[in-house]
Amino acid sequence: MMTGYHVGAVLTVGSVRYPARQVAGKYGMMVRDENGWCRRFLEKPSLPTIRTAVGGHDPLVDTNAGLYLIDCRFFRQLLATGGLVGMLSSRLDWGGDLLPWLIAKGAPVLSWPIERFGDLGSPKDYLQTVQSVLSGDYPDLAKMLPAPFADDVWVHESTLHHRDPATGLTLADKVRAGLVDLGEGVRIGRDVEIGTGVRIVNSDIGDSVDVGHNAVLHGVAIMDGAMIGPYARLTDTYVGTMTELASTAGAPTVTDGYTAIGDGVHIGRGTRLNGENIAPGTTITGCEPLSA
Repeated sequence: MMTGYHVGAVLTVGSVRYPARQVAGKYGMMVRDENGWCRRFLEKPSLPTIRTAVGGHDPLVDTNAGLYLIDCRFFRQLLATGGLVGMLSSRLDWGGDLLPWLIAKGAPVLSWPIERFGDLGSPKDYLQTVQSVLSGDYPDLAKMLPAPFADDVWVHESTLHHRDPATGLTLADKVRAGLVDLGEGVRIGRDVEIGTGVRIVNSDIGDSVDVGHNAVLHGVAIMDGAMIGPYARLTDTYVGTMTELASTAGAPTVTDGYTAIGDGVHIGRGTRLNGENIAPGTTITGCEPLSA
């Protein structure tokens, strides 16, 4: 046991209990005693390794939720005495290095159960977590949102009352008139411009985004400053900051399949993307519409 520190936890790890099959190869797991103290930590173990560690065919295991309460004094002293020098010189990963090392050295690491956590490690996981937040599955996060415009719809005041220069109508006017359809699970940030004929469902729209007329957005997350062209069809898609997706009625841009588009990307009209990851700064020329 490490000595010279208080008897409480030097690190508390938020954990959620999941079936072993769901954890295997994807998440870190802790083997804890009846009081919650961690006795082993396994980073993304295989299913046979989990079964060996805790027994059972498909047991519930304590999964690392990536939420940590840290005793900063302990870690400052640990660094001062050179305890982490070897790992710092090469790699210091929380799950792969630090947690197993601390537990092996006998440091008091506590597993603290929480109700659920969202995985942000892949485009699919990220988008599904965002949709879960907007559908009310994380009540504490929902409390941080402004007063809803409608059931499960949050729109910043600057966006709601911005007048479209083409029609002279505010977004609130367009929603009331049926010219814009905001479905369930939608959050829209500051200074967003939304054209007529737009439909948005289960989506998170950042600040200063421009959504062209007749675009359809379903299950998307669009970061600040992005521009979505008219008639675009985006489903299950992440769009990075300051990215531009050109689109026209004759050559609409269509994305789906948990596509992720990085920051500062320029995409030409008529582009089709399905489950692709587009690196930041990429330019895709797109396709011209077929002649009649």
